[in-house]
This record gives sequence, structure tokens and C-alpha cells, in this order.
Amino acid sequence: MKRSPKMIAEMLWNAVRDAKPAERSAIYHEFLRILNHRGEMKLLPKILFQLEKLEERETKRVSVIVRSAHPVSHDALQPILATLFPEQTPVVHQETVPALIGGMQISTRDRRWDFSLHGALRDLRKHLIR
Repeated sequence: MKRSPKMIAEMLWNAVRDAKPAERSAIYHEFLRILNHRGEMKLLPKILFQLEKLEERETKRVSVIVRSAHPVSHDALQPILATLFPEQTPVVHQETVPALIGGMQISTRDRRWDFSLHGALRDLRKHLIR
């Protein structure tokens, strides 16, 4: 039976989650050894993606990247993040992108919101062209 990256990630997550912190390194090492032995190392990026999703779901945290021309204060971000992620705790990583004029872009692993001037103009253009 061929195992999917999601299935493999769930098995690894269950093993690591229930293990003592000192045992986790050995579990990861054995996991990689088995994956390599089976010739499935090419699945590793997909397995890691699934592991991150499992961790976010179980810990109710979400990794968020905020891109803007200048750093955005916590006070300015808080209401936006509370609206976008009402049941999760955002873990924010800020990136400065000088070319981004006006506003910000917020993204997670699988979603993106564009609150920039460029994004608003692009949306307006799409609307007018229809």
C-alpha cells in the first residue's frame, strides 16, 4: 500500500507528539533513515508541509508573513489579524519590501491577502475590464 505524505506526516506527528523531548531527535533520525531506505526522500517537502499544517491545527497557531514598505506596529496589525484569524494565534514574521507602496500583504502557508495600493489598483483594473 502506497502511503500519502499526509498519512506519513500524521504517523510521524503522533510519534513525536507523544515522545519526551529528549527522544524526539532519535525519532526524526530514524524517520529520515527509513524514508531514505525506501527511496521516498522526494516526499520530504510534502511531508513537512503536512506536518506544519498538523502542528498549526493542534496548537491553534498560524505562521503569518506581513510584507510592507516599513515595519507595521503591533497595535496596527492586531485588529486585522484578529479578524483574519479569530480562532488562532498568529505568529508574525515581518518583511520589509521597499517596492511595496501603501499598505501591506499578509500571507500564510496557503492563503494571501493584499491590502496594498498595488493590490487595490489591480483589483480595480480587473473589475473595470470585465
